[in-house]
Amino acid sequence: MSKKRSAIIVSLFLAAIFLSIGVFRHFHQDEDQRFENYTRSLFCQEVSGSTITLHYTLKDPSAYGIKDTPITYGACSTDTSAICASVENALALLQSYDRKKLSSKNKLTYDVLEDYLSSSVKEAKFSLYDEPLAPLTGTQSQLPVLLSEYQFYDVSDVDTYLKLLSKTPEYFQSIIEFEKAKSEAGLFMASYSADDIMKECQAFIDMGDENYLYSSFEERLKSLKLKEEEQASYIEKNASAIKEYIFPSYSLLKDGLAALRTSGKNNNGLCYLPKGREYYENVVANETGSSRTIPQLQQLTQTQMLDDLRAMQTVLAASTQGSSISSD
Repeated sequence: MSKKRSAIIVSLFLAAIFLSIGVFRHFHQDEDQRFENYTRSLFCQEVSGSTITLHYTLKDPSAYGIKDTPITYGACSTDTSAICASVENALALLQSYDRKKLSSKNKLTYDVLEDYLSSSVKEAKFSLYDEPLAPLTGTQSQLPVLLSEYQFYDVSDVDTYLKLLSKTPEYFQSIIEFEKAKSEAGLFMASYSADDIMKECQAFIDMGDENYLYSSFEERLKSLKLKEEEQASYIEKNASAIKEYIFPSYSLLKDGLAALRTSGKNNNGLCYLPKGREYYENVVANETGSSRTIPQLQQLTQTQMLDDLRAMQTVLAASTQGSSISSD
């Protein structure tokens, strides 16, 4: 599902990495070889955490040794302690490699990972501040788009896709449980945001047979050039899955939000949440990749805006002067 750390899915894949990497650490290998095995395994573990992520990233997962992965959307975790522990373990594992013995290329990879994981350690305690739902841009809006663009390279992709649809209720239930945990922590969204999301859910359901998950499936199926009866069978299975799993999931989400809609305690920005300023600073640092303070970033932004305005004025003045000369 996405992949900025943007408030969509909290994964515990790092804990699994910590347990699985040891198999690669043979003493006959040099540090570069061991580190490259580690980063490859890290990539495979992360990309396999969601069927959608895996499919969008790798056309042939088996080329990376990725086989028989579970069909899943992933899940929202409410266990902040486990998340913190897994990220700290991942950072400790990374730092167990001797950076001095790595090649220049691997040193760069090491530094990027260390920066990412160090930032993740700071953010882990704020895992309940993440928000998988948001008007227009949340999971409820993005998931159908991702599903409608899920490419079918062969028949096995169609089978995986249909099985994935059946996982939608449990995925949405994990989101509801996450929202309940946010509510109990005083972090639930404002009621007007919940209202907007519920309206989106109902609008999606109301599309009925006109929903684009029907038509897009048929279009993607055409590329496989199946026999007519096989194609008809898949179209029927997709229609059944939408009615049995997708629409009920959206009803489930709508009802879950309705039960929580008045529990929000903050109608303003992130900094008005408990420890909201600290959380906001972490988000800004992660999104910008800069260690500068908020005031420093504000000053840089203002300076850049003034420089841009001066440049625009210079271009406009030159253009105006050129037009006057031409008219003369």
